[in-house]
Amino acid sequence: MKYKLLSFVCIVSAISFPAQKQMLDFAGVNYSHNTLKDHEINGKSSEVDAFINFPILKKEKDLVGGRLTFHHSTTSNVDSNFNQTLSGLDANIFWEKKLSDNSKLQVLAMAGIFSDYEDLSWKDFRYSMGGQYRVELGEKFSTGVGLAYARQFSGHQINPFVSINYKINEKWELSGLLPIKPKLTYHISKNLKWINELSGKVESYRLSENQFQNSIIEYSGWHAMTGLDIFLKKHHHLNIGVGYALRQRMRLYEDADTNNWKIFTFNLSEKSKPVSEIVFSGFKWTVGYSFQF
Repeated sequence: MKYKLLSFVCIVSAISFPAQKQMLDFAGVNYSHNTLKDHEINGKSSEVDAFINFPILKKEKDLVGGRLTFHHSTTSNVDSNFNQTLSGLDANIFWEKKLSDNSKLQVLAMAGIFSDYEDLSWKDFRYSMGGQYRVELGEKFSTGVGLAYARQFSGHQINPFVSINYKINEKWELSGLLPIKPKLTYHISKNLKWINELSGKVESYRLSENQFQNSIIEYSGWHAMTGLDIFLKKHHHLNIGVGYALRQRMRLYEDADTNNWKIFTFNLSEKSKPVSEIVFSGFKWTVGYSFQF
């Protein structure tokens, strides 16, 4: 998520139809810890993510909003190439156009700095953009179709997706983005939810020119998570979760004009080869807080 393209795309699914009357996160912070294991590696990583959402313009048929996010990660006990402290700071803008009482068009864009912040330059900027057409088909079902593009330092990434929000019954709900971030929710009570989620990610960061000659680190893979969403006193949202990182990859590329293409996390072409690569898996746990309105 961080600024992963998948987290960027998920801003789309956070915008609900007015009839749903759900609370939205205003600001929040999340901490996660990961173990990184294979037959030779016994590493770990930690991540901190923070965000704030803000309105820009609201009219009868138009809505414009923004989001600032900060991501900080530290990886250790892997090797000298991948033992890095990396950060991302980005700004997101979305525009929503109401087309009818039950349909809307949504467009999003993001740009930010993703690096080790040792010696910043314009090379440390990357961007994403995307959009979807979304329609409400009844009180229990809404869906949309969209496409997102990210210019990663290691190449290009495209994500076609279908968004869904289906209230199966009073307890169960299927939502998220298919196939990249589906989520199955069980409503235990008004203030407690059990969440089960599968999510993929691709992230890339540029390293220091002085120390690493502007080399690029890319992370990609999938996580399966289960956890609880807890709502306290109307405006406070806590979340805790545990999960497993399925097949994950860390790749190191030399500084070059890379033109690799990915769909989701899978390679369509690989014109630039990594100079180093690690494949691993491991357990993950997260805890977070957000303020809602």
